[in-house]
Amino acid sequence: MNKKSRAIYAAGILIAVLVGIGAAFVFGGIVYGDDTELADLEAKNLELTTQIERLESERRDLQDAHMKAKARLQEFGIPFDGELVTVGAICGQGIAPENNPALTSLGSDWTVTFYTDADPGVDRVTSTGADVQEGLTVAVDPSVIPYGSEVYLPELDMWLVAEDCGGAIKGHRLDVFVEVGHVPDYGVIRGVEVWVKSDVTR
Repeated sequence: MNKKSRAIYAAGILIAVLVGIGAAFVFGGIVYGDDTELADLEAKNLELTTQIERLESERRDLQDAHMKAKARLQEFGIPFDGELVTVGAICGQGIAPENNPALTSLGSDWTVTFYTDADPGVDRVTSTGADVQEGLTVAVDPSVIPYGSEVYLPELDMWLVAEDCGGAIKGHRLDVFVEVGHVPDYGVIRGVEVWVKSDVTR
């Protein structure tokens, strides 16, 4: 083999080697690219699965809340059509007491007063162990209105819960808790009609 032939042969081998190396790089890049893409897809799939599980959990929570709201409305005799209702509607507000079969009138000869935690002998824990809350806590004579009863005062448009008592709260008298500085100027209201949601008939 002459020099020219050897040169051509060597050049051919070099080209073959270079082509082989190039092919290896290309093939390796493709494989690497496929692996990277697969890993990305798996990561996205995991993310979507997590989101689906979270949404499913939220759906179950909403379904539970829906059923509780339905049961609550049925307690007040309020038809439930599956649409959103206000908190007032859930409590029975917006329905005339006399048209609400869940409520019982205790008469319109009640006296309503107001108290705060600044009054002597009063703290922020009621006689039933609950924390006092303005717009919720009312002191009652438990022999007249049992603890836990929901109390509605139409004149004041207030829904309260009987969860406290007091030495001066006897018979047809209620004492509504308010925060310091929120005591109405009139102080005492007489001739108030009281409705309750319980088995009270007194």
